[in-house]
Amino acid sequence: MLSDKELGKLKSQAAGINNRLSRLFDALGDTNRFKIFTLLLEAKGNICVTEFSEIFGISVPAASQQLKSLELAGLIERIRNGQMTCYNVCLNDPEVRSIIKTLKASSSLT
Repeated sequence: MLSDKELGKLKSQAAGINNRLSRLFDALGDTNRFKIFTLLLEAKGNICVTEFSEIFGISVPAASQQLKSLELAGLIERIRNGQMTCYNVCLNDPEVRSIIKTLKASSSLT
């Protein structure tokens, strides 16, 4: 049986894990954000907001909003290139790498 201290520690760890995973899956649960994420994976990153706008036929502000959600979830990172804002997948994040591994195992991602 766990002590109150051990139980409190496990409860805190579980809350952190659940919140992080919940944010990741919530961001990827939207079809457009999932498409953006997989496109970044396939293109190996460095796609700019204006390019997303053109690819998906949406306005630049709409593309920015979708990208911001993915960024806040920790799935992608923003890179400033002069006046352009481009994005890459956060490949150094262990949870993101796990998601990528799962995607590759269940699809044709390379």
